[in-house]
Amino acid sequence: MSRVCWIGGMSVVLVGLSSTGAEAATCAARATGVIFDAYDPLNGHSNDTGVGSVEVECDSAANYTIALDRGINPGPAGERRMTGPGGKPLSYNLYTDVGFYLVWGDGSSGASNTVAGSAARSSFPVYGRIPADQQVSPGNYSDRVVVTISFD
Repeated sequence: MSRVCWIGGMSVVLVGLSSTGAEAATCAARATGVIFDAYDPLNGHSNDTGVGSVEVECDSAANYTIALDRGINPGPAGERRMTGPGGKPLSYNLYTDVGFYLVWGDGSSGASNTVAGSAARSSFPVYGRIPADQQVSPGNYSDRVVVTISFD
C-alpha cells in the first residue's frame, strides 16, 4: 500500500493585474495542496480522493481566471502524474467539481476547463482523484502544480 500521496507546493502566479478604472485592485492569492489518503493498489474498486483549495483576496472586486498546469510529470491526454519510489508514476487528476467530471486545466486545447471569479474574496475547492487499479510500489508520491491567476 502506498503511504501519503499529495500535490504539494501549488505555486501561485498572478498575471496581468490591472484595471481600467481610477482604482486598481490589489490582490493576493494562496493555494493549499491536495492531500490524498493512503492509496491501496490491491483495492481495484476504489478511487482515492482529496481536496485542496485556491483562495483569492482583493481589496475590491476584480475579474480573474484560475488555471492549473499539468504538473512536473504530465501524462498523455491531460493526465497528471505523481512520482514516487524509483520514478514510477501514479496517475491522478484535479477537477473543478466534486463529481470529478471537469478536469481543471490551463485553458489550452485538451485541458480547457478553468475557473472564473469576480468577488473580492473567494475560495475555490480543488478536487483530486487517483484512479483505481494502478500497480505502484509503497512510498511517498508527489507532484507540483502551478496555479496561474490571470486578471482582466
